[in-house]
Amino acid sequence: MLYTILKIHKRNTFALFLLRLIKNKMITNKNRILTFGFIFISSLIFSQKIKKDTIKTNDLEEVVITGQYSRQSIKKSVFDVTVINSETIAQNAANNLADLLNQNLNIQIVSNANEGKSLVSLFGLDGQYFKIMQDGIPMVSEDGFGNNIDLTQINLDNVKQIEIVEGSMGVSYGENAVSGVINIITKTSSKKDWDINATIQEETAGNEYEWRNKGRHIQKVQIAHNINDNLYASVNITTDNFAGFLNDRKGKNYFLLDGKRGHEWLPKEQITTNGILSYNKQNFKIVYKAGFYRSLLNRYDKKVEERNNITTQEVDIIAPEDKDFVTNRMTHDVVLNTKIKNKINFNFYAAYQEQIKKVRRVIYDLHTRESDRGAYINYLFRKTYFSKATISHFTTNKAYDFELGLEYKVEDGFGSAVASVFSTRDVNEKLSNFDAFVSGEYAVNDNLKFRPGLRYSIQSKFKNQLQYSLSSSYLLKHNFELRSVIGSSYRTPSFDELFTYFVDSNHNVTGNTNLKPEKSFSIFTHLKKTSYFKNGKLSNKLKIGFVNVNDKIDLAVIATEPFLAYRYLNVDTFKSINYSLENVFQYRQLKMQLNGTLLGIAQHLNNTKADDYLYALLFNSNIAYQFKKINTNFVVSYKYNGEQFGYLLDTNDNYIKNKLDSYSWIDASLKTSFLKKKLEATIGVRNLSNVTRVQSSYTESGGTHNVNTGSILLGYGRSYFIKLKYNLTN
Repeated sequence: MLYTILKIHKRNTFALFLLRLIKNKMITNKNRILTFGFIFISSLIFSQKIKKDTIKTNDLEEVVITGQYSRQSIKKSVFDVTVINSETIAQNAANNLADLLNQNLNIQIVSNANEGKSLVSLFGLDGQYFKIMQDGIPMVSEDGFGNNIDLTQINLDNVKQIEIVEGSMGVSYGENAVSGVINIITKTSSKKDWDINATIQEETAGNEYEWRNKGRHIQKVQIAHNINDNLYASVNITTDNFAGFLNDRKGKNYFLLDGKRGHEWLPKEQITTNGILSYNKQNFKIVYKAGFYRSLLNRYDKKVEERNNITTQEVDIIAPEDKDFVTNRMTHDVVLNTKIKNKINFNFYAAYQEQIKKVRRVIYDLHTRESDRGAYINYLFRKTYFSKATISHFTTNKAYDFELGLEYKVEDGFGSAVASVFSTRDVNEKLSNFDAFVSGEYAVNDNLKFRPGLRYSIQSKFKNQLQYSLSSSYLLKHNFELRSVIGSSYRTPSFDELFTYFVDSNHNVTGNTNLKPEKSFSIFTHLKKTSYFKNGKLSNKLKIGFVNVNDKIDLAVIATEPFLAYRYLNVDTFKSINYSLENVFQYRQLKMQLNGTLLGIAQHLNNTKADDYLYALLFNSNIAYQFKKINTNFVVSYKYNGEQFGYLLDTNDNYIKNKLDSYSWIDASLKTSFLKKKLEATIGVRNLSNVTRVQSSYTESGGTHNVNTGSILLGYGRSYFIKLKYNLTN
């Protein structure tokens, strides 16, 4: 049936593409065709009802920065940039990046309840391949510089918009920008003379809530002021206290020896302080940003022991392995934008950032409720120095332009002997690289544009690296837009992979200082059609992407006698292909989205063939409505994650196919205002489908016998929140 419908509409570009996929048997599973076909058919139905452009909406075109020579409209960009504005952030009551990105179609949030972290995964590649920046400067983390960032640590106060580019951005942003980048754009100006507001937010953790002792409790204060016509300053302070999630665990004071002490999700307290000073006059703008972040994570071990107290001659019940983890992050960023001789754009970025994680051991007496705390010791840290300079717009000729850039980075890292796999010796190493890059932009005419680029990186630890890219955009008739990006990128080995030394009577895992960077090649093509009609518009976007990673790093068995020994080696390959369709329909105050992705992943793992593509279906939709008369907005978001397949190493050191069951995630919120918009209230529910754990199983090769291997913790169930914001200077 689907095939017949597509033939009827074969003049439609999207229908023609899917028709070819079916003919070539690239999509064979009936259920996937029906689900993915539903998304295509919905766009066809809308398209049939819309004639040629009538009255275009008066909305201002979105302006983007990421990957551009200078600020420009999203339509003129050679890259396909997804923008999340401050209104969307406020509507979802998102306090950190994990809250916000959970409903993104292709981005998956990978939570680790034992570490209190949430990392990002895109196109089957984890956070090591995805770069997160703030105003073009990579953000530091305890595990890297710009990558593997804990999303719960990225506060969204004072954010103007967030820009996401999928695909290789190695030429523009260097190493580890393999699957894409996120650039967080901060507010550096205000239309108001003073902007002072305070916010309080209370949220349950599943069905658990008490004032201060259970649930999540957030307070914010923001003060911003235009000191004069050119000088702007702002300060933001946020506290976020998550009291943990018990589920079937019994908390800190539980004393029975049955393994139920502690929390399923660890308690975590965070405080974030940011300050901005911005000077802007004519063609000169300089921004200084300072930030401080601190978190306290409590790990209450489930192990409980009985010990004889020699002094009291009684039996004490103690928890001997509790730990407190403290993370401190400090940032100093400077961004300068100016013009030389009122013509040449000059941009300069400089940053010093450090993140230090400390740990202390706590022995907790469950009878007296007293703690014997040891001293804090350094656990992990990163200190980074970053500078970058670019110049562009050398000519007034509108047909062509080019950009030259230099970038220098130093990463000073430390891992304690008690940290993760750094269990038998401390590691203290320094890595640096100096990059030069160039790109040119040539406009064949007003509609066709090309941008080739090269980046050469001189490495202190690895062989020098060359990256290349070719981007293009073509504005066709009838509001079609075609964009393509072909490029290479690389990922540098992490500190764990380079310097791990974990050898005792039960383990033998070592790093490899001779590792080389992983190399990748990717192709991304986006076709967008925008149809305008009275009081609304419809946007359809087809996205096709391919990523290939060679020399992928993995643990490999290097000895079996007298015991198993592992070492990190460049032994794997990885391929990812995805087909996405995104549809956005707007009419008056109504906005609807209907999106789907078919993601296929193939791997060659440690000399074990796994070359067949394993497919997963991702689907999301969003409905938003604005009730203008009562200053109220309503949003419902739905995301479906289909069955996902990957490979695990079994007890015989063979790779086996693992299946993660499908699940759905639903969020809803209602935002309104009172007292002439001085008071804003947002109420809502997260994870309406009540997801906690998702079943994980594997299938033995050559058969259909599924063996249960447990479940993966993804959420803490249905949670409700209320947020109140008072604007003192509205």
